[in-house]
Amino acid sequence: MLPLGYLSQLLAPERTTANRAILLAWTVTNGTQAPREMQLRATLATHYGQDSVINAGTGSGKTLPIALNILLDDPQAQGITLTISPLKRLEITQENDFKLRYGIPTIAINEDTPREDKYWHQNMFSLATISSPPSPSLSDSLSSPSTSESSPAPFSTFVPTHS
Repeated sequence: MLPLGYLSQLLAPERTTANRAILLAWTVTNGTQAPREMQLRATLATHYGQDSVINAGTGSGKTLPIALNILLDDPQAQGITLTISPLKRLEITQENDFKLRYGIPTIAINEDTPREDKYWHQNMFSLATISSPPSPSLSDSLSSPSTSESSPAPFSTFVPTHS
């Protein structure tokens, strides 16, 4: 269920970004996830350069805002997102979620990570050469790198049609 009340209160640029985030979540998860209000609030805060803190229990959806901000980024910028996890088990879970659920190239780095050059070239440096997410045409239409934040592309240009 989409948080329509929350979405209706947003200004046009934020509402456009929120709608892009909703479409991205729905698309990369094959229709299994749509962000809740808490997740959209955190996603928008980070996207617009504000801090956000989510105090929520295990399995409540704290990973989705991180993934959405990565997916909302301009792929041409080839940015790197660093997520610090306090537990190795959480690192592994997040690495798998980012890779398998959201299609985001990810590597967990901790004291157990091999230090040999071969490992880094096969894992880390190969991630840097990946320039397109799993659905390039969708991602290209949902990202607006050439559009300023004050005048985002109209939402109607990326509403998928159903046959």
